[in-house]
Amino acid sequence: MVGIHGLGGIGKTTIATAVYSEISTRFDRRSFLENIRETQKHKDGTMSLQKKLISNIMKTDSVGFVDNVNEGRRLIQDRVCLFKVLIILDDVDETFNFEDFFGNPKKFASGSRFIITSRNMKVLSTLNKNKCKLYGVGEMSPQLSLQLFCKHAFKKNAPPREYKVISKEIVSTTGGLPLTLKVVGSLLFREEIYIWKDKLAHLREMPEKEVVLRLRISYDALGYEAKQIFLDIVCFFIGMEKELPSYMWDDYKYHPASNINILIQRSMIKMGDDNEFQVHDQLRDMGREIVREENIEEPWMRSRVWQKHEGLNTLLDKKVFSNVLQIRLLILCNYLDTSLIFLL
Repeated sequence: MVGIHGLGGIGKTTIATAVYSEISTRFDRRSFLENIRETQKHKDGTMSLQKKLISNIMKTDSVGFVDNVNEGRRLIQDRVCLFKVLIILDDVDETFNFEDFFGNPKKFASGSRFIITSRNMKVLSTLNKNKCKLYGVGEMSPQLSLQLFCKHAFKKNAPPREYKVISKEIVSTTGGLPLTLKVVGSLLFREEIYIWKDKLAHLREMPEKEVVLRLRISYDALGYEAKQIFLDIVCFFIGMEKELPSYMWDDYKYHPASNINILIQRSMIKMGDDNEFQVHDQLRDMGREIVREENIEEPWMRSRVWQKHEGLNTLLDKKVFSNVLQIRLLILCNYLDTSLIFLL
C-alpha cells in the first residue's frame, strides 16, 4: 500500500492517475475508485463502490446480486482476491474503513498493490499495520508552476514575450498549487492583457472561487475549536512560534495540542524548523476570506480584524465591535516592529 496525502488541489489524484497508467499492465486486473469521500455520503454509496470494484476486476456488468456491504465484502474476498490487482482508492476520509470494505487484506494475491489518496494523513496512518508507505505532496517549483500555467493559458510551455512578466506575477500568487494554476490559466486563455492585469489584482486579494470551494472541504470537516485555531493562525500567527498563542487557546478551552496536530495531519498548516506556524498562501487567503465574509462592509462586525488600517479605524472611531475577538496593531518601537494581540 502507498498513501498519498496533501491539501486539496495539490495533485494527489493526478499523481495516482499517472502511476496507474504507467504500471497497470503489470497486473492481472485493475480498478480506479474515484471520489470515495463524496460517494460514501450517498445512500448505499459504499455498496456502489464495491459493485464498481467487482465489475472492474471480474470484467462483468452483472453484479446485481450484491445487495448489501457484507455481501460485497464476501465476494471481494472470494473472487477479487484470486487476482494480482492494482486498486486506486481516491479521496478517502475518516469514514472509510479498509477492512469493512475489502475484508482481510492478507487474502489478496501476492504482488497486489493499493494506492490511496487522502487530505488527512491520519487516515492513511491507520493503515500502517498493513505496511502502508506515506508520500506527502508538496507545492510545485516556480519553474514547473510557470510551465503548467502556460499549458493552460497559451497551450504551450512558455509565455509569449509580451506576457512573460505578468505570467510570472500571476504564478507567484498561486503558491505552486496545481489546481489554481490550471483554473486561472484556463480563465485567461485568449484574453486581452487588460483582463490579465485585472485578474492579477483580484488574485492578490483572494483565490479564485473554484479553488476556495475545493480548499474549504478540509476546513468544513474540522471541529469548532480547530476552526477557531486555524482562523487565528491565518489572520495573526503565520511565522510566529506556537507557544505564545497556545496560552490563549488553552484559556479558551480550544485544546491546542490536539487541534494543531489535526491541522497538520490535514495538511492545513505546517511547523517550521523553529516551531513556527507556516500556511500555504492559498489556505491563508481562504481563511481570511471566511472571516471577511462574516461582514464584508463592516470590518468591526467580524470576529477578527488583522489589517492595520481596519484595526486602527475600529478603535479610533469608537465603533461597536462586540463581535471582534482580536485586533492586530503594528507598533513601531524604535528599532522593533512588535505585533500585539488585543483580546477585547
